[in-house]
Order: sequence, then C-alpha cells, then structure tokens
Amino acid sequence: MPTSPFRHVLPAITTPFLADDRVDHDFLGRHVRWQLDAGCSGVIPLGSLGEGATLDFDEKVAVLRTVVAAADGKPVKKPVKAGLTAGGRTEILDGVAAGDRVRTTKP
Repeated sequence: MPTSPFRHVLPAITTPFLADDRVDHDFLGRHVRWQLDAGCSGVIPLGSLGEGATLDFDEKVAVLRTVVAAADGKPVKKPVKAGLTAGGRTEILDGVAAGDRVRTTKP
C-alpha cells in the first residue's frame, strides 16, 4: 500500500442502515476496517454525523461494540473516539460508562 501524505486522520463515520431502519452492523464493521486498512489512525462513530442523536442508548452501545471489534482487528488495535450526543448530562455520563465497558470487555 502506498504511504499516505496524511497522518493521524480519524474520520467521523456515518451509521449505515438497512431498509427496515435497523443499523447494518455487517457493513459498519467492514466500513471501519476499510477506513483503517486505508491508513486512517482511528475512527469516530456516533457523533453528529453518525446519527448518534437519533439512536437509542442500546443502539449506540451496539454500534460502539461493532466499531471496537472491527478496530481491534489485526495487525494493530486502532483508537475509537466515540461521539456522545444526548439530551442530558445523565445520558452522557451513562454513555461514557458504557463506552468504558465496551472497551474493556472481551467478546
């Protein structure tokens, strides 16, 4: 693979959906791997570009699990910087705690 002129790029990624409005986790995982294999240093899911404000809490955790699993692939782990968008402080703090659990829990 050619060397990229860019360094430490962490793109904000969108959340893909199936026709029935469920998150397309298979495509999401492949998209994350593609971004990382193309030279990105990490990814940012669930921000204002990633439909984070419209997903419910469990959907956000599921997206984060998918992205972390894809980013932890071989040959090297890559950083995932989860965007946190919510209607209130309590949900933000719950999101931080859930993100910590996703990152430290092995499947």
